[in-house]
Amino acid sequence: MLVNTHKLIFILILFIGWNTVQAQEVWTLKQCIDTAQVHNKNLQINRNNINISEQKQKEAIANLIPKVTANADYKYFMELPTQLMPMKTITERLIKD
Repeated sequence: MLVNTHKLIFILILFIGWNTVQAQEVWTLKQCIDTAQVHNKNLQINRNNINISEQKQKEAIANLIPKVTANADYKYFMELPTQLMPMKTITERLIKD
């Protein structure tokens, strides 16, 4: 019984190993280099730093351009605002002067 178990385990390992070997794909040197460049974190960080510096340069150049701002307020009054005073107050003031 123990011999049969060892044979079954050996055959199982052989099939798993054979499938793994068959599933591997052979890459060319160019594919390996391209994959390494895409997944390398240091290269991605450096690319991001280059993009950041380019954007900062564009921002600095944009700040050199003169800026014009305008602010206007338009109100249309049907009647001019006036203050009504009693006639008595006006005549008393004229008399005093």
